[in-house]
Order: sequence, then structure tokens, then C-alpha cells
Amino acid sequence: MTYTTAEKSLIDIVVYEQIIEFMADADVSREIFPVEQRNAGDSIKIVKESSWSAAEVVAEGAEVSIQKPDYTESTETYKKIGYRTQITHEMLTDARWDLVRRAARKAGQQLALKMSIDVLREAWNGAGIHYSVSGRWGGANADEISDIANCIGLVMTKNYRPDLLVVHPKDYAHLKSLDEFIHQNLGGNIHNYDVGSIMNLRVLTTPMISENNFLMLDRANAGVLFIREDLRQAPYTEVTRDVEGQVFFIRYREATVAPSAICYATGY
Repeated sequence: MTYTTAEKSLIDIVVYEQIIEFMADADVSREIFPVEQRNAGDSIKIVKESSWSAAEVVAEGAEVSIQKPDYTESTETYKKIGYRTQITHEMLTDARWDLVRRAARKAGQQLALKMSIDVLREAWNGAGIHYSVSGRWGGANADEISDIANCIGLVMTKNYRPDLLVVHPKDYAHLKSLDEFIHQNLGGNIHNYDVGSIMNLRVLTTPMISENNFLMLDRANAGVLFIREDLRQAPYTEVTRDVEGQVFFIRYREATVAPSAICYATGY
């Protein structure tokens, strides 16, 4: 297969830009856990905290007691996810650019969804607080505001301050009809998942969480998304098949570090 330098450059630009665009539109993983970029090693040491001792009164001249938090420590290997796209000679010469873009979009979307579900599973499996909702949101017995307020109280009793709510799109549809819901400004560059706020909680929506379940967390403290390599591109050529391809990789490890900063609410 023979491409001009300009053609090869165009393929790379189109595919990469579509990957980035559709990752951003689907990826809630980086919004749930803050990202920490790592530059060395094949694993990360995770320290998960439990409870901290209270401060105490100290008499004049007396020694202050050493207070050590309860914690568990584990070493986790980074996981590696990948997605491959192929471009045939005919896709280029026959001007079927829509297929090229669609393949790239799907790659970006699927990478983002994989990272998102991994972080969501880590958060709900690692949640230190569990709550049963009053009823299916939007139904006759539901009290969405009380459910949210109760979860805020549960997290705050653990000395964390929740600021993020993650819901299914159908539950977002119920929330947006409430007077307390403040919809995201429709101007500017707004991602599909970032929809607004309620009771000082930023609201994200994703189909990766089950309907009538939600996550509430103190984002700054709940967990970390350790990224070892962020979207590495590896092009390749198969001359006998007259195709060029690109493989995209991401290496990361999601981790809950403060279970009491997460409340997982469910209706099931």
C-alpha cells in the first residue's frame, strides 16, 4: 500500500482527533477519581484508610500521644486496555472517510467506557456507606430529595464533605424536573455526562451505573485513578492484506483510598 506523506498524516490526525473527542464525551472515570500520573514502575502501592483517632487534650509539658490511622496496604499491578482500528487502501482511495471516523469514534468511546466502568465498580465495591432509596425515582413512593439529603448526612458524619453525585440517565431525567436541580449552562464546551448540580453536588450521568442506584462521594478524598500511560498510539502495517492499522493502549489502576468518603445507594 502506498500513501503519500500527506495522506498518512491525514489518517493519523483524523483517527487520533476522533479518539480524543469521543473519549472525552464518554469518560467519567477522570471525573469520579482524581488522576495521578505515574512515570515509573509496573505496579502501585495502595494505602486504604479506615478511621482516625480523635484529637485529645494535652496537659502543659506532657507528651502528645502518637495517633496512627487504621489502614490496609496492597500492591496492585497496572492494567492495560487496548483497542485496534484498521484502514484499508480502498477506504482511503474510495473516499469512505465516514467509516474511518466511525471506527475511530468507536475506539475512543469503548476505551472510555471500559475505564469508566472500572472506576465505578471500584467506587461502589469499595464504598464504606450503603443506603436504600425510598422508592424507584419518579415513582409514587419516591422522595429523591430526602434520599440525597440522607446520603449527604451519612457521608458528613464520617467527616467527609460530598460534592459529586453519579446517576443513570433515566434517574437524571427524574432529577432535572425538581425545583432544586440546577441545570448545567447550555453554552460552551460541556461534556455529555456533566449535566448540572443539586444540593451543592455536581451531577454526572452515565449508563455505566444501574438505574435507581447512585454514587455520592467526596471526590478529593475518595479515591485515585493512577495512570501509567495515557493513550499510547502504536501504528502498524500488514502489506499482504493491504491495510494499515493503529492500536491504542492505556495503562492505569483505579483505587478507593477512603471508603467512608463514598456512599452507594441502591433501590434493589
